[in-house]
Order: sequence, then C-alpha cells, then structure tokens
Amino acid sequence: MGDGTKAKIDWSKTLCKTSPNSLPRTAEQLPRFPLSPLPSLTLASLVQEKLKSIDDSTPDSSWFANFHHDMYMNARYPGYIYKNPAGVTRDALFDASQSQVERAAHIICSTLKYAEQVVHETLEPDVFHGIPLDMLQYARMFGNCRVPGKGRDELYEKENVRDLKHVLVMRGSKMWKLDFRGYDKFSLGSIQAALDEVMAMDEGECLSAPGVGVLTCDDRDSWYENREKLKELGNGEVLKTIDDALMVVCLDVDGDDSLEGDMRAARSGNPRHRWFDKPATIIVRKNGRVCR
Repeated sequence: MGDGTKAKIDWSKTLCKTSPNSLPRTAEQLPRFPLSPLPSLTLASLVQEKLKSIDDSTPDSSWFANFHHDMYMNARYPGYIYKNPAGVTRDALFDASQSQVERAAHIICSTLKYAEQVVHETLEPDVFHGIPLDMLQYARMFGNCRVPGKGRDELYEKENVRDLKHVLVMRGSKMWKLDFRGYDKFSLGSIQAALDEVMAMDEGECLSAPGVGVLTCDDRDSWYENREKLKELGNGEVLKTIDDALMVVCLDVDGDDSLEGDMRAARSGNPRHRWFDKPATIIVRKNGRVCR
C-alpha cells in the first residue's frame, strides 16, 4: 500500500494540472489512508483483505471483472457516447482492389475463424510479463448483447454459443440475418453472394426503412421502455434474432471519404444505421475503409 500511495500522488500530479489547488489536499490526505484508530489493523489492510477475498471467490476471472461489469450495467447514460470505443483500420492491411462487399466478406470469414477459437477456448492466452491475463471479456464479444433494463441493464448471453449460426447485416436502416451454418461450414463465396444480394436492394429503400437502431443510443431507461413497446407490438422474435447474432456488420451507404468521416462513422455514424448494444460491430464504408 505504501508504494501505491506514492504512485497515486505521482499520478495525481497529472490529473490535478487543471485544478492545481487540489494537489496539495490530495497529497495531504493520501498518506493518512493506511492509518486507522484500530490498534492492529489499518484501513488499507482492511481493503486489501477484502480485495483478496473477492479474488479468491472468483478463481476463473479477475477480481476487477465484476466491478467493471457492474459499473457498465448500472450506467443510465447513452452508451454510444461514453462506452463505444472507436477506431479506423489501416488500409495497408487489405487488398486495395477490394470492393466494399469483397472486403466485408473477407472480414466476416476472418472473424468467424477467430470467433471459433474464442467459442471453443482454443485461443492462445494473453500474457503480460510472463503472467497470463484474464480473458473473460473475449467470451463476451460474440453472441452477446447488452439488454436495457429499468435501473440496470443485463448482459444477454446465448446459452450455447457454439450453436451461433448467423450474423446481423445492416445497410442503411434495413437488417438481414446472414446464416453461416456453422464455424466449419461457411465459405467466402457463399458469404459474398449473400452480401451481393443485400447490395442489390435499392439504396433509397434501405435509407427510408424505419431506423429502429436509433433507439439504442437513447438513455438506457428510455430505451428499456421503448424496447418493451416493441415487444408488445410483436417484435420479440426479431429482437431475439438481433440479440443472438454473432456480431453486426454495417455496410454504410453515406458519409464522406475523409479520415474525419471515417472516425465519425466509427464513433456513431448515422445512429439509424447502427445497433449499439452489440459488443462486436464492424463497419465497412462505401470507400472500403473498415471501422469499429
């Protein structure tokens, strides 16, 4: 704890740059943390023992996992702003001659091969300085969905992820269920042919379809109420199909070709053309650039 206190003071120097008056107070209070009126037990050691107890009770994951999970599920603000990491993939990773559909098909196939390793637990473990890291979050990437609740969301997890057999494809506001039949049965040709059928759909029709996905970027309690209304209107099976999808692939139909446009697409794009509750979403823009 002593080393941790010193590290906290050093770390606070950066955080307190915008509020310099806070640093002296922080530096004054932190050394007092390990002290306690109890004769043989300090406050710091109480916290340490509690954390060790939590760690011992979760042998298959990090002691931190449930803290992070609770923080994420209890948050009521719109997740797409605060909980949506965004990035743009380097063009050098792909064949420059590929069209939007060709690139999307290759990405789906590559992701299916990777997902198979995650689902069947054959992925090589992450290691940092010789220490294996907790990989619980990997299993939460595929076939899962953050489902809104009143006051707290729930992580929907398909009972048997090895039975996952479809990907959700979005073009504009329209959605398709793309069946890949199994991790060992799909082919690049069949997936590309399915995406060609999606692209054959009139672009105007895709853009004018009801943009239900926009509801997923509302505050979580409002989205819960609207999701319940959708179920009352007979859309329960459609929502379950979305929840069960291995991942989401968005074939964007709008936006400029600049890096700024790519980052806007990665961050939120047109919210009518997204489903923000799915952990794994890949966006392939008209220019072929890949975002997530």
